[in-house]
Amino acid sequence: MNAQQLALISAYGAAAMTVAFLAALLATPLIAPLPTEWRGAEAYAATFVPATMLAIAASLVLVPFVLALLVAIHQLTPPHARWASHLAVAFGAVYAAIIAANDYLQLITVRGSLLAGQFEGLDPLVWTNPYSVFGALEGLGYLFQSLALAALLPLFGSGRHHRSIRWLLTAILVIGGATVLVQLLELYVLLFPGLVLWSLVFAPTMLLIGARIRDEQGAAEAG
Repeated sequence: MNAQQLALISAYGAAAMTVAFLAALLATPLIAPLPTEWRGAEAYAATFVPATMLAIAASLVLVPFVLALLVAIHQLTPPHARWASHLAVAFGAVYAAIIAANDYLQLITVRGSLLAGQFEGLDPLVWTNPYSVFGALEGLGYLFQSLALAALLPLFGSGRHHRSIRWLLTAILVIGGATVLVQLLELYVLLFPGLVLWSLVFAPTMLLIGARIRDEQGAAEAG
């Protein structure tokens, strides 16, 4: 497998996992009622259904696709522009470390504790608590993801789809920054629609990057 093939698989894989994330996110309130007011882990456990964590699982699986895409793009970038792709990989590594650990902790420790009835000290970790550690780390992690993708902007100054890709990358950066601002202002009601908006922007971004890489691969094979 060469870098172009890795980039293509990773871009389409990231798009697929984003669609899966969106589907799971929209299905979550239909699977089980989510608390409108946080009353503690014990009260939440009474109506907790593990399937409501499917969106978190999709977020976890998305991580290696995004990181592999950034590394592949770095390998494909001409030496004079590798400062941008190197920066993207650096920011992407921070995103991957935060989100992978945060989501895995939620799926293993928090889910297991809720099912086992072990509630002591659990409140700050449960994802449905608006003041949870999980929410804060998730916002920070996706901010670094948006910074990683924004670092790719100089690499899409020309070529097919470059305008659309640049607009979408900029939109992802704005959404990442807005998410942190929403958390600082405690406007938690905006987080759910913000995640939906991010999904609707991120998936097309990955598809267009994949299409661009596929075209470049076809041109190289033809040449």
